[in-house]
Amino acid sequence: MKRVAVLAPAFLGPRGEPPVQGGAERHLIELCRLLEERGYAVTLFQAAAHDFRAVHDGRVVHGLGPTVVQGGAWTVTNRRFRDAARGYDHHLFHLWSMAYPEAPPGSVGVSHSLWWDDGAAVRGPVPNFTPRLREALRNLAVVVANDTNIINWVRATWPEMEGRFRFIPNFVDLAQFAPAPPRTHGGPLRVLVPCRLEPQKGLEPMLEAALMLTEQPGIEVHFVGPGPAEAVRRLQAVAAGRPAIRYRSRAMAEMPAEYRDADVVVIPSVATEGTSLSCLEAMASGRPVVAGWVGGLSNLIIHEYN
Repeated sequence: MKRVAVLAPAFLGPRGEPPVQGGAERHLIELCRLLEERGYAVTLFQAAAHDFRAVHDGRVVHGLGPTVVQGGAWTVTNRRFRDAARGYDHHLFHLWSMAYPEAPPGSVGVSHSLWWDDGAAVRGPVPNFTPRLREALRNLAVVVANDTNIINWVRATWPEMEGRFRFIPNFVDLAQFAPAPPRTHGGPLRVLVPCRLEPQKGLEPMLEAALMLTEQPGIEVHFVGPGPAEAVRRLQAVAAGRPAIRYRSRAMAEMPAEYRDADVVVIPSVATEGTSLSCLEAMASGRPVVAGWVGGLSNLIIHEYN
């Protein structure tokens, strides 16, 4: 049986805690299942606070510590992975930029989004940032991108490197997320915001919008998703003072019902967005979606068409 070593920036917590499953983590789980269905044995490696070995859902996960990220480069994790994954038949970098400064021949990368579009590079320029990205790309045989935003950026920046990319959009399970009839009750209009409580996901502008919307009678805004403890506490405090704003975290198995119970879904991302799984799930559930021109969202949404 061929063995595949997969390196990710995170999957379990930095000390081996249970994972917080966002889009990248869900993608990684499904990718592992796909490889295993095709007869490969998959071992996961991830950046960590210290070394650990854990088993999650039957798969071995190795934490490689310490995590040191400088100027977007994971040089310590990269070299630890090089040493730990010797002897594997295939190597996959679940964040393609982690292939700097080196990667085994034939390695494959994955791009979930153009993740440096949040303004940080403008606020504090990092020397050698783009040269390191270019070197990581040169080290990979192919990069699978789930949106065309990153491909267009590379085409404009390094035209000769465009051919390294393959565009494979994200996915949705149509058996789980199926069109539901519009809600016909006489209750309030329910706006669903299914996202992690992070700045890149547009938490602040969406919270501001929620406060404005819920000044009107007959509108509720429901935030559903995990996030850092501080963000959770803040949203809970806002919700305590504004009953029309709700917050909860849900397991993936509970999300189809959340979409069915919504009238409108908002994907408020302002940066680092690929072909959003939440957007795909909302569309598959037959719900109107409001989103911005960010990352891969424009691969999914055509204004006033779908």
